[in-house]
Amino acid sequence: MNNLNKHSNSFKSSTVLDTSKLITFRTLPAVAGFYWIYRGWLLFIHKPWTILFAVTTLYAINLVLAVIPLIGLILNPALHLGLIGIIAIRIAPTQESKLKQLLAVFYRPKILNKMLRLGCAYSVSITVSMLLAMGLAGNDFLNMQQKIVDATVNINDAEVQAIMIDGLMYIVPITLLVVLLFWFTNQLVGWHGQSIRKALFFNIMAIWRNKLAFIVYIASCFAISIGLLLLITLLPANTNIQVLILPTILIFMSWFLCSAYATYESMVQIIE
Repeated sequence: MNNLNKHSNSFKSSTVLDTSKLITFRTLPAVAGFYWIYRGWLLFIHKPWTILFAVTTLYAINLVLAVIPLIGLILNPALHLGLIGIIAIRIAPTQESKLKQLLAVFYRPKILNKMLRLGCAYSVSITVSMLLAMGLAGNDFLNMQQKIVDATVNINDAEVQAIMIDGLMYIVPITLLVVLLFWFTNQLVGWHGQSIRKALFFNIMAIWRNKLAFIVYIASCFAISIGLLLLITLLPANTNIQVLILPTILIFMSWFLCSAYATYESMVQIIE
């Protein structure tokens, strides 16, 4: 754990957009998965209001972009890079507004061009994976999904839940594989100037070399998510406590995004 912490601290003095330096990926033990969760919380509480503002703003932007098919997915890498730039404690203090920091990539045409091309690759991958997952989930899942949207079924019904869980057993793993495929590509393309093909290759190699740590990390995230959902379902209805649900979810989202940055922070080694 001390070695992991030392690796994280080594990033504080490095430059985010220095593309002249070579990088390599460390191979970490399985326990690193727990460390990333812990490190994510430390990153979050370092500047919680700034990160909550960035996450909330990004969520609002995605809601607006969701009206236009695929545009949100294409812009996702560029917006996400701005968010993790805010999370990264190694960025020197700046007088720029938080919104301008979030949209920093859009002020750099060369980087933006590459990030948009990465976004196109990401959107195609997500779309294909979702079509595959929906096909495997079957018509029962699609029909039940529509009935839930139309509020013609009770979501608490055992049969409804069984069908939804069966469908999610296909959707979650397939979507997760695509997310992992692009896990470090935003930073590798935007911060280190790598080509999309090279970034995808090194990303896959890094994930594979640290597969045990990622299994522990993903399992921990799912465990925390399930615990949060159980807590929400146990809350009494029509009480003042219900107003805390949205802030709690935003805090969890911020924590997860900080922990995702922690994976990059501890694995990527800049060669001086």
